[in-house]
Amino acid sequence: MTDYNAVVFARTNYDDATRVLHDQVAEPMIEYAHKRLFSYVDLSGGGATRTNLEGSIIRYNPQVLMVYSHGHADYIVGQDGFDLLSLANAVFTSGKVCYFCACHTGEELAQVCVDNGAPVVFAFDDVLTILVVEQEGGGYLLVDAFQHCLTKPKLLFDNWKARDVYQAVIDEFNRWIDYYDNVDPFVADTLRHDRDHFKMYGNGESVVQFNLNFLVGITDILMYVNMVLIALFKVVQTYKRWRK
Repeated sequence: MTDYNAVVFARTNYDDATRVLHDQVAEPMIEYAHKRLFSYVDLSGGGATRTNLEGSIIRYNPQVLMVYSHGHADYIVGQDGFDLLSLANAVFTSGKVCYFCACHTGEELAQVCVDNGAPVVFAFDDVLTILVVEQEGGGYLLVDAFQHCLTKPKLLFDNWKARDVYQAVIDEFNRWIDYYDNVDPFVADTLRHDRDHFKMYGNGESVVQFNLNFLVGITDILMYVNMVLIALFKVVQTYKRWRK
Protein backbone atom coordinates (compact mmCIF):
# COMPACT_ATOMS: atom_id res chain seq x y z
CA MET A 1 0.00 0.00 0.00
CA THR A 2 1.29 3.45 -0.93
CA ASP A 3 2.38 5.63 1.95
CA TYR A 4 0.77 8.89 0.83
CA ASN A 5 2.86 10.93 3.24
CA ALA A 6 6.24 9.52 2.19
CA VAL A 7 8.77 10.94 -0.24
CA VAL A 8 12.06 9.51 -1.46
CA PHE A 9 14.72 12.06 -2.37
CA ALA A 10 17.86 10.85 -4.18
CA ARG A 11 20.60 13.44 -4.62
CA THR A 12 24.14 12.77 -5.75
CA ASN A 13 27.06 14.92 -4.64
CA TYR A 14 30.22 14.12 -6.56
CA ASP A 15 31.12 17.22 -8.59
CA ASP A 16 30.39 20.95 -8.67
CA ALA A 17 27.11 20.63 -10.57
CA THR A 18 25.63 17.86 -8.43
CA ARG A 19 26.89 19.58 -5.29
CA VAL A 20 24.93 22.72 -6.17
CA LEU A 21 21.78 20.69 -6.90
CA HIS A 22 22.31 18.68 -3.71
CA ASP A 23 22.71 21.69 -1.41
CA GLN A 24 20.74 24.49 -3.06
CA VAL A 25 17.88 22.77 -4.86
CA ALA A 26 17.21 19.42 -3.24
CA GLU A 27 17.77 20.65 0.33
CA PRO A 28 15.12 23.42 0.15
CA MET A 29 12.69 20.91 -1.37
CA ILE A 30 13.29 18.49 1.49
CA GLU A 31 12.78 21.26 4.04
CA TYR A 32 9.54 22.29 2.35
CA ALA A 33 8.18 18.74 2.31
CA HIS A 34 9.11 18.35 5.97
CA LYS A 35 7.28 21.55 6.90
CA ARG A 36 4.23 20.17 5.10
CA LEU A 37 4.44 17.12 7.42
CA PHE A 38 5.59 14.66 4.76
CA SER A 39 7.96 11.98 5.97
CA TYR A 40 10.94 11.34 3.73
CA VAL A 41 13.94 9.21 2.95
CA ASP A 42 17.01 11.21 1.97
CA LEU A 43 19.39 9.22 -0.21
CA SER A 44 22.17 11.77 -0.08
CA GLY A 45 25.64 11.51 -1.59
CA GLY A 46 26.91 7.97 -1.08
CA GLY A 47 23.37 6.85 -0.35
CA ALA A 48 22.19 7.71 -3.86
CA THR A 49 22.69 4.31 -5.47
CA ARG A 50 20.38 2.00 -7.36
CA THR A 51 20.36 -0.57 -4.57
CA ASN A 52 19.39 2.02 -1.96
CA LEU A 53 16.79 3.61 -4.21
CA GLU A 54 15.07 0.34 -5.00
CA GLY A 55 15.31 -0.79 -1.39
CA SER A 56 13.76 2.44 -0.10
CA ILE A 57 10.92 2.26 -2.60
CA ILE A 58 10.19 -1.35 -1.67
CA ARG A 59 10.31 -0.61 2.05
CA TYR A 60 8.39 2.69 2.16
CA ASN A 61 6.38 2.64 -1.11
CA PRO A 62 6.38 6.45 -1.27
CA GLN A 63 3.95 8.52 -3.26
CA VAL A 64 6.65 10.92 -4.50
CA LEU A 65 10.13 10.37 -5.97
CA MET A 66 12.51 13.27 -6.61
CA VAL A 67 15.95 12.74 -8.11
CA TYR A 68 18.80 15.26 -8.52
CA SER A 69 21.86 14.27 -10.52
CA HIS A 70 23.39 14.12 -13.97
CA GLY A 71 21.13 12.47 -16.48
CA HIS A 72 20.96 10.88 -19.90
CA ALA A 73 18.07 10.01 -22.16
CA ASP A 74 17.73 6.54 -20.67
CA TYR A 75 19.13 6.79 -17.14
CA ILE A 76 20.07 9.00 -14.19
CA VAL A 77 23.58 8.69 -12.76
CA GLY A 78 24.06 7.45 -9.19
CA GLN A 79 26.79 8.44 -6.77
CA ASP A 80 28.79 5.34 -7.69
CA GLY A 81 28.79 6.26 -11.38
CA PHE A 82 26.34 3.53 -12.29
CA ASP A 83 22.69 4.01 -13.18
CA LEU A 84 20.51 5.11 -10.30
CA LEU A 85 17.25 4.99 -12.24
CA SER A 86 17.01 3.68 -15.77
CA LEU A 87 14.78 1.96 -18.28
CA ALA A 88 15.70 -1.31 -16.57
CA ASN A 89 14.17 -0.35 -13.20
CA ALA A 90 11.60 2.22 -14.32
CA VAL A 91 8.92 -0.11 -12.95
CA PHE A 92 9.91 1.12 -9.48
CA THR A 93 8.30 4.47 -10.33
CA SER A 94 4.86 2.87 -10.59
CA GLY A 95 2.38 4.94 -8.59
CA LYS A 96 5.01 7.63 -7.92
CA VAL A 97 4.75 11.32 -8.80
CA CYS A 98 8.26 11.99 -10.10
CA TYR A 99 10.51 15.00 -10.57
CA PHE A 100 13.84 14.42 -12.32
CA CYS A 101 16.12 17.44 -11.91
CA ALA A 102 18.64 16.09 -14.40
CA CYS A 103 19.62 16.58 -18.03
CA HIS A 104 17.96 14.72 -20.93
CA THR A 105 15.70 12.49 -18.79
CA GLY A 106 12.65 13.80 -20.62
CA GLU A 107 13.89 12.37 -23.90
CA GLU A 108 13.08 8.76 -23.04
CA LEU A 109 13.19 7.84 -19.35
CA ALA A 110 10.25 10.01 -18.26
CA GLN A 111 7.81 8.50 -20.74
CA VAL A 112 8.98 4.97 -19.95
CA CYS A 113 8.29 5.68 -16.27
CA VAL A 114 4.77 6.82 -17.18
CA ASP A 115 4.33 3.68 -19.27
CA ASN A 116 5.34 1.70 -16.18
CA GLY A 117 2.70 3.32 -14.00
CA ALA A 118 4.07 6.67 -12.83
CA PRO A 119 1.04 9.02 -12.87
CA VAL A 120 3.14 12.03 -13.85
CA VAL A 121 6.81 12.86 -14.38
CA PHE A 122 8.46 16.29 -14.59
CA ALA A 123 11.76 16.24 -16.45
CA PHE A 124 14.04 18.12 -18.85
CA ASP A 125 14.33 16.81 -22.42
CA ASP A 126 17.66 18.52 -23.11
CA VAL A 127 20.64 19.82 -21.15
CA LEU A 128 19.64 21.48 -17.88
CA THR A 129 21.93 24.49 -17.56
CA ILE A 130 22.42 26.27 -14.25
CA LEU A 131 24.42 29.43 -13.62
CA VAL A 132 26.39 29.99 -10.44
CA VAL A 133 28.55 32.64 -8.83
CA GLU A 134 31.92 31.55 -7.50
CA GLN A 135 32.39 32.42 -3.84
CA GLU A 136 35.59 33.91 -2.42
CA GLY A 137 35.82 31.25 0.26
CA GLY A 138 35.28 28.47 -2.25
CA GLY A 139 32.20 26.82 -3.66
CA TYR A 140 29.43 28.19 -5.83
CA LEU A 141 26.19 30.04 -5.18
CA LEU A 142 23.32 29.24 -7.52
CA VAL A 143 21.89 32.32 -9.23
CA ASP A 144 18.62 33.08 -7.47
CA ALA A 145 16.41 32.67 -10.54
CA PHE A 146 17.49 29.06 -11.08
CA GLN A 147 16.89 28.13 -7.46
CA HIS A 148 13.40 29.62 -7.53
CA CYS A 149 12.51 27.84 -10.77
CA LEU A 150 13.99 24.45 -9.95
CA THR A 151 12.36 24.34 -6.51
CA LYS A 152 8.93 25.48 -7.76
CA PRO A 153 7.69 21.86 -8.06
CA LYS A 154 7.48 22.03 -4.25
CA LEU A 155 3.88 23.06 -4.90
CA LEU A 156 3.19 19.36 -5.34
CA PHE A 157 3.31 19.18 -1.54
CA ASP A 158 0.51 21.77 -1.38
CA ASN A 159 -1.97 19.48 -3.13
CA TRP A 160 -1.76 21.29 -6.46
CA LYS A 161 -2.70 19.41 -9.62
CA ALA A 162 0.29 18.43 -11.72
CA ARG A 163 -0.77 20.63 -14.64
CA ASP A 164 -1.05 23.63 -12.30
CA VAL A 165 2.38 22.90 -10.84
CA TYR A 166 3.80 22.69 -14.36
CA GLN A 167 2.25 26.03 -15.29
CA ALA A 168 3.55 27.59 -12.05
CA VAL A 169 7.08 26.49 -12.97
CA ILE A 170 6.71 27.98 -16.46
CA ASP A 171 5.33 31.20 -14.97
CA GLU A 172 8.28 31.36 -12.56
CA PHE A 173 10.71 30.98 -15.45
CA ASN A 174 8.89 33.71 -17.36
CA ARG A 175 8.97 36.06 -14.38
CA TRP A 176 12.73 35.74 -14.06
CA ILE A 177 13.28 35.86 -17.83
CA ASP A 178 11.44 39.19 -17.97
CA TYR A 179 13.64 40.49 -15.17
CA TYR A 180 16.95 39.33 -16.61
CA ASP A 181 16.10 40.45 -20.16
CA ASN A 182 16.73 43.94 -18.80
CA VAL A 183 19.56 43.05 -16.43
CA ASP A 184 21.61 40.27 -18.05
CA PRO A 185 20.40 38.82 -21.39
CA PHE A 186 22.76 35.84 -21.08
CA VAL A 187 21.05 34.72 -17.88
CA ALA A 188 17.67 35.32 -19.52
CA ASP A 189 18.59 33.18 -22.53
CA THR A 190 19.81 30.37 -20.28
CA LEU A 191 16.57 30.46 -18.32
CA ARG A 192 14.62 30.51 -21.57
CA HIS A 193 16.41 27.36 -22.71
CA ASP A 194 15.66 25.55 -19.45
CA ARG A 195 12.03 26.68 -19.55
CA ASP A 196 11.54 25.43 -23.09
CA HIS A 197 12.89 22.00 -22.18
CA PHE A 198 11.03 21.51 -18.92
CA LYS A 199 8.25 19.03 -19.69
CA MET A 200 5.43 17.19 -17.99
CA TYR A 201 4.62 13.62 -18.94
CA GLY A 202 1.54 11.69 -17.88
CA ASN A 203 -1.71 12.82 -16.29
CA GLY A 204 -1.93 16.53 -15.54
CA GLU A 205 -4.79 15.89 -13.12
CA SER A 206 -2.49 13.92 -10.81
CA VAL A 207 -2.29 15.21 -7.24
CA VAL A 208 0.03 14.38 -4.36
CA GLN A 209 -2.41 13.29 -1.70
CA PHE A 210 -1.93 13.77 2.01
CA ASN A 211 -3.29 11.15 4.40
CA LEU A 212 -4.60 12.75 7.59
CA ASN A 213 -4.95 9.43 9.41
CA PHE A 214 -1.56 9.82 11.07
CA LEU A 215 -2.84 12.97 12.74
CA VAL A 216 -5.30 10.79 14.64
CA GLY A 217 -2.34 9.05 16.24
CA ILE A 218 -0.76 12.39 17.11
CA THR A 219 -4.06 13.58 18.58
CA ASP A 220 -4.27 10.47 20.74
CA ILE A 221 -0.73 11.01 22.00
CA LEU A 222 -1.46 14.64 22.83
CA MET A 223 -4.64 13.57 24.64
CA TYR A 224 -2.74 11.08 26.80
CA VAL A 225 -0.02 13.63 27.53
CA ASN A 226 -2.69 16.12 28.54
CA MET A 227 -4.33 13.54 30.82
CA VAL A 228 -0.99 12.81 32.51
CA LEU A 229 -0.31 16.53 33.00
CA ILE A 230 -3.76 17.04 34.53
CA ALA A 231 -3.21 14.07 36.86
CA LEU A 232 0.17 15.46 37.94
CA PHE A 233 -1.36 18.87 38.52
CA LYS A 234 -4.03 17.34 40.74
CA VAL A 235 -1.36 15.42 42.69
CA VAL A 236 0.55 18.66 43.24
CA GLN A 237 -2.63 20.40 44.41
CA THR A 238 -3.40 17.56 46.83
CA TYR A 239 0.16 17.62 48.14
CA LYS A 240 -0.06 21.36 48.75
CA ARG A 241 -3.35 20.98 50.65
CA TRP A 242 -1.86 18.13 52.71
CA ARG A 243 1.20 20.25 53.55
CA LYS A 244 -1.08 22.97 54.90
